[in-house]
Amino acid sequence: MAYTDKKMTPLKWHRFRQILIMPVTILALLYTIACFVIDYFRIKTPEFFNIVTRVLEKLDIDMHMEGGLQTWIFIGMGCLVLVFLLELIQWLKSFRWKTGSLVCEILLILLFTAGSVFAAYALIGLGFAADASDLLSAALHKRIEPVFVQVIAGIVFGIIVLYNILMIFYYIKRRKLYGRKKDEEDDIPFIDEEKPSRRKKKSDKDTVVVPDTPEVKPVESVVSNVPKSDDLVAEGPEKAIDQTAAVLGLKFCTNCGTRLSKEDLSMTYCKYCGKKFEKK
Repeated sequence: MAYTDKKMTPLKWHRFRQILIMPVTILALLYTIACFVIDYFRIKTPEFFNIVTRVLEKLDIDMHMEGGLQTWIFIGMGCLVLVFLLELIQWLKSFRWKTGSLVCEILLILLFTAGSVFAAYALIGLGFAADASDLLSAALHKRIEPVFVQVIAGIVFGIIVLYNILMIFYYIKRRKLYGRKKDEEDDIPFIDEEKPSRRKKKSDKDTVVVPDTPEVKPVESVVSNVPKSDDLVAEGPEKAIDQTAAVLGLKFCTNCGTRLSKEDLSMTYCKYCGKKFEKK
């Protein structure tokens, strides 16, 4: 079931990503791209900590080295720039729920998944785990075995894949929130309450006549037609019961004054006092 209303949709994780995760990711990508540019053009920045230069020195790799390695470095550099642009566009468009934000999100999930698969294959299948263990050993001043690096790489790869799957389900359920205009979000159905009237509804086949609602007489008009108590006493109790019953539409026994139902009226004698009914 997809969410359609922003006010009724849980968006705490989306807001957390907007405030913290996306800006941090953008800054990290920008820092990595700057490190690559500084190292490639050999710009002297003594106060700038270039992590790319440190890693390449530990691996004894030169970015200006001719061959296939330099090609892979440029491919990695291009992927970083692409991810940076997608992340930046996604972050800027996510505040207004533009459709481009959702498209960038899906592309980023696919790119991160592909990058994780390639990194795990390089560490586990291509034997780069030994180089990674040497790098970690030099950084931590402690011997790190290649097997340990492979296990950690597998765990990290599994976490990244699981996270990407959950992200896909999260944003697929909220896909209808993207690309909606403000008028559509605030649209409230208006019901025109008209007074009941005799009007005709036209259709393709026939015409349906909607009757008026029945007119109800006010209580005062009914009560005003009831004879006064003095007149009822002067004419006798039986006459008074007959007049009152005639006005109100009720039937009473003229002898005992009990209200009679249709079943009672079908009988010859009153079942309460035994008086014979006079048939009119």
